[in-house]
Amino acid sequence: MAPAAREKMREIVLDFHRETEPLHRRIRAHEDSIAWLLQLDPPPRERIDGHVLRIADVRAEIGRRAVEHLIGVRGVLTPEQYRFFVSAVLSGPPRTPEGPGPRGNRPFGPPPGPPDAGEGRPPGGADPPR
Repeated sequence: MAPAAREKMREIVLDFHRETEPLHRRIRAHEDSIAWLLQLDPPPRERIDGHVLRIADVRAEIGRRAVEHLIGVRGVLTPEQYRFFVSAVLSGPPRTPEGPGPRGNRPFGPPPGPPDAGEGRPPGGADPPR
């Protein structure tokens, strides 16, 4: 692929990732809430399950947007460019030094710290997002 075409493809892919970054942030927020909730004794299964379902919904939305992007650009790209684009979009957001994906190799990121003893709240007293 010519350098100009490769740059064009890179911009299209980056545009897609910029468009879906708010969705990835929502997933990370739910993962952080799960990590916090798992520290409670006992962990509130219903609230954790709610976050898991919301993560699934957001991932489905990212998938729908990826399909729309793929369909939308197919007619304006050469077959080689289209294969490059499909590969780049399906590989997910740009990698971090910690490993694949926005959180590295940790599915729920680092725990935010133990809750206060007996209170069921993290230090500072704030509840996690619901």
